[in-house]
Amino acid sequence: MQTNNLVGGQWLGGTADTLDITDPATGATIAQVPNFGADVAATAITAAAKALPAWRSQTAQQRGGILRRLADLMLANRDRLAALMVREQARDYTFKFGEALKKRGYRGYFEVDYLIDLDSDQLYLGEVNPRVTGASSMTNLAAFAHADAPLFLFHLLEYGDVDFELDVAALNDRWADPDNIDDWGQLVIKFTKDEIQHVTKAPASGVYEIQPDGTLQYVRMQTHRRTAQSANRAFFLRIVGEGDYFYEGADLGILVSRGRLMTEDFELNERGRAWTKGIRALYEGVPLVKAREQEIAAKVADIGGFKML
Repeated sequence: MQTNNLVGGQWLGGTADTLDITDPATGATIAQVPNFGADVAATAITAAAKALPAWRSQTAQQRGGILRRLADLMLANRDRLAALMVREQARDYTFKFGEALKKRGYRGYFEVDYLIDLDSDQLYLGEVNPRVTGASSMTNLAAFAHADAPLFLFHLLEYGDVDFELDVAALNDRWADPDNIDDWGQLVIKFTKDEIQHVTKAPASGVYEIQPDGTLQYVRMQTHRRTAQSANRAFFLRIVGEGDYFYEGADLGILVSRGRLMTEDFELNERGRAWTKGIRALYEGVPLVKAREQEIAAKVADIGGFKML
């Protein structure tokens, strides 16, 4: 939802002074709009006076046709409008969470997970993470793609108690604009077997390229996600390394690639399955019992073959 002022066909914002728009039924703040002074009000009056003759020249039937056309556009785009309303509701809830964390003394950025009922578009809270999380790589990637400073920098500035100023309204509008959402996908790849294994081989973090046969080729070490620009390349951030342990639900790593990795039904698409299979193939492990047997055998050998443990 656009919250700036529309004056003469242009959206005006950028003022630090705002007015709260509240829900009359609950009293909750649902939006904040710029509170401009007399100069902008005069500009709006001038623009309205300029537009009035053309509108006044329309017959009642013509005006009705324009309004019906507006209603038809709203019906034709109801799914998109519903998505925008959900986005605005999420932004409002997130702002309130931020204010609550601020009162508790938290400094830095945080992330919120929401669940959406696709039948009713009802929004539910999943969880709040007042910390750097596994999704931070995508957050910072989007910041780089927008030619902005990464959000992690603001996290450090807040944590370091450094004074700085932000046009929050302008940033929110910029990030909430669907046209500014980058076509990137992220996978958090997990170990799904109900067993514990000792990791004997693990891939390095960096950029990988998927081959026609589905295998992955290590391209180079890298720490910047945006260097994997083509659809057949991805940045992989390893979490589980050699010497660690696999267990059900363990995060192997985070993979970021340009393009979609799931379907509209929220299932992994062919690309997502291929990348997941390729990364998993680069890991090797042995069951924990067998690993302990090998460890015991090595200790036995170290003391000259005597079975003393």
